[in-house]
Amino acid sequence: LLTESLMLALLGGALGLGFAYGGIRFFAAAAQTMVPTDIPVVIEAQLDMRVLGFSLLAALASALLFGLAPAWQFSRPHLSSALAEGGRSGAAGLARQRARTLLLVSEVALAVVLLIGAGLFVSSFVKLVRVDLGIETSNVLTVGVYPRVDFNAAPDRRDADLTRAGVLVRAVVERAQSIPGVEAVAMASGTAPLSGGWSRTSFSIPGQPKSEDPDDSPDVKSVTADYFRVTRIPLLRGRAFTEADTVKDAEPVTIINDIAARRFFGDKDPIGTVVETNGKRTIVGIVRAVRLGGPEAPLRPEVYLPFNFDRAFGGTMYLRTAGDPEALSTAARAAVQSVLTDVVVPDTLTFDAMYDRLIVQRKFNMIVLALFGALALTIAAAGVYGVMAYTVQQRAQEIGVRMALGAQQGQVLRMVLVRAAIFMTIGVAIGLGAGWALARLITTFLFRVDPHDIGVYAVASSLLILTGLAAAFVPALRASKVDPMSVLRS
Repeated sequence: LLTESLMLALLGGALGLGFAYGGIRFFAAAAQTMVPTDIPVVIEAQLDMRVLGFSLLAALASALLFGLAPAWQFSRPHLSSALAEGGRSGAAGLARQRARTLLLVSEVALAVVLLIGAGLFVSSFVKLVRVDLGIETSNVLTVGVYPRVDFNAAPDRRDADLTRAGVLVRAVVERAQSIPGVEAVAMASGTAPLSGGWSRTSFSIPGQPKSEDPDDSPDVKSVTADYFRVTRIPLLRGRAFTEADTVKDAEPVTIINDIAARRFFGDKDPIGTVVETNGKRTIVGIVRAVRLGGPEAPLRPEVYLPFNFDRAFGGTMYLRTAGDPEALSTAARAAVQSVLTDVVVPDTLTFDAMYDRLIVQRKFNMIVLALFGALALTIAAAGVYGVMAYTVQQRAQEIGVRMALGAQQGQVLRMVLVRAAIFMTIGVAIGLGAGWALARLITTFLFRVDPHDIGVYAVASSLLILTGLAAAFVPALRASKVDPMSVLRS
């Protein structure tokens, strides 16, 4: 019996390693596709000697743990009790039934714990991607536009460089606007949305004390008139910038977001108020706040200034496209290179790629846990099927007698399914308790999800019970079709 257990364990381990080899190659390739192209990361996973040694030890431990106990039990039988238990009924001994039941219940309980973990991570990821960023990430392409400016030169030379840079930047924007498939183009200097950082500036209201809180230092950007059109940042009140705001000697104006409006003005309407931010400026509009650092970042005060082409040292160009922005990447870089012939044009980047870079870790965690949950569900279903099939075989004589005495197929079917349901319910109950106790350990890895979310626990337990009953249905159906005469003759 022990030799038989060792053979089964080693064959199972070898089969598992074969599946693992193919699965790891597939998973590494799939995981690599989740990494944004601008991040130089190579995901490698392989079966080395440590993994092979651990797998061999696991197979041997399984054989010894689950093979030695029954082998030892059968090698020293109590003949009278064995004959009484086996008898003509063919029923299995109570001790062996309890051992099988304990193993099945434990397997189901562990599967529930894994399913709960997978459900919490999936729920967390779903809530993450549903966060309103304040901008529309689809169909936006970005590229850096930075003419050469010698900031260490004499003031006259530096001013001449800035004036020349402004002319070049305007020419780049005009070239980009003529690209087929481009709906709108905007320029902005300052930290790009979804880049994970911000550029702070001072902000104060004349006649009021200036705040010393660093959180009251808004993010600042200089943007052209089409910036809010390109990014689809909603205008809540007032007006957006116009071309007249960007010309020399225009009235200094600014636009703030709704977070800044509430923080600095409370319930008052700030439109028309003169504030101190890069000089005295009049607030002409209020826009929706943007999550600069992605869905997990807090909303911060923001200040927008008109982009000054007369003294532009460069910035990021944003292109709103009618279709796939990646398809226009080459054309966008060519438009920049045709004007800035003496600089190296940086690679383009879409808003979607920037967003993927911010959520890649949570996406990876979610997929890993989901795969383990699916594997646990499959193993639990296989365990239920195996135990119920063996139980039906052991109780074949009993079932034959029941049917000979008038039991209907539906009654036999229900009897086997009820037994499977009892096993599943006990295992699920234990698993729910263990999952409830262990869930707090992964709280820091969840996003806006209660680790004791009743919905997740209900879905995990229901899914496992339904899967177990489906696995038990085949042995139950086979039991309901037993021929009483054939069983009694045998």
